[in-house]
Amino acid sequence: MGLFRKLKAVLRDDWCGTCQVPMDTTFQRIYTLPMTVGHYRAHKNPAYYLENLRRVSGEIMPGVYVCELTAYRCPDCGHRVVRLCIYLPVRGNRKFEDTYEFTHGELDELLRQP
Repeated sequence: MGLFRKLKAVLRDDWCGTCQVPMDTTFQRIYTLPMTVGHYRAHKNPAYYLENLRRVSGEIMPGVYVCELTAYRCPDCGHRVVRLCIYLPVRGNRKFEDTYEFTHGELDELLRQP
């Protein structure tokens, strides 16, 4: 049974990789990126996101990339993960580009914003 739980933790983004239990979602917000269709560039540096993410306050403009930020916390060991899913909204669907995971508090500043 332990092997199955480890495999599930690898495949499920909301499971703790250490404890292999479901993590609690503690924060979720949508931001826009300063990139449009045809101009997407991958950025792995968390400083880029701290500087360029803009909170969505109304309707998302067509052709603008969106970043969904989700913070998770393991109820057993307290491990925290912040996951960024970058996609382009197209006619009600999501065209996913990249997903990044930060585990060392690099994006905590975004979590504290009102």
